[in-house]
Amino acid sequence: MEGGAWRFAPVAVDGSTRKLAGPHFSAYVVGVAVYGLGEKAMDFIPGGLGRRFLALRAPREVLTQVERDGRLDFLIVRGSDGAYLDEDCDCTEEDIFDEVRVSAESEALIRVAERGGGGLAVVDGPIYFDHWAKTHLLKIRMTAVERLREAGFAAVGVVKRVDKSQKLCTQGVLDAFSVEVDRRYCNDAYVASIAAPKSGIYLMGPFRLTYVGRDIRRYASPDKVFW
Repeated sequence: MEGGAWRFAPVAVDGSTRKLAGPHFSAYVVGVAVYGLGEKAMDFIPGGLGRRFLALRAPREVLTQVERDGRLDFLIVRGSDGAYLDEDCDCTEEDIFDEVRVSAESEALIRVAERGGGGLAVVDGPIYFDHWAKTHLLKIRMTAVERLREAGFAAVGVVKRVDKSQKLCTQGVLDAFSVEVDRRYCNDAYVASIAAPKSGIYLMGPFRLTYVGRDIRRYASPDKVFW
């Protein structure tokens, strides 16, 4: 309350990842921005939130050389579990995208908490669900969310998926949520709606977004779900 009037001042954290690839390496670039009510981003990665914005998957000897070179401290060569992102890494591309995005977004959320003031923190993407089966990522995210709560912030994640997305249908995620479903007919919206009450997570949705026009976009735009 300011001057007897309610002041709505949300903060939004938005991350994005892209991949660059060559014959012997892959690079995963992450960018994160923190927005308030102003016209410009309040903070961002790379920049004020830190320099580490590019994960490199390459042979072990390349990664160890990079790790020893202080000029390349913006490169991420290990996952949050300490394992090198080399040819022997037990990880998929999606795992690496999750690593860099979750770590960077969580750092941004902690910076929001440090500024204080309370309010609402909106994250573009899931706060919990996708990381439940990856305990090291879940710990990183939960630490950031707890810091927000201590600073008086409520955290809300907004997830958008194509209707038939099955990111939550891996056996690891289903086991972590104790959800039994025939994976041939599984989709993210179903898993989210079943898992949320079991896990004590407040869920609005899932909602379906369908294009109803009569032009070609009706056929080219798949249905979306969000929660």
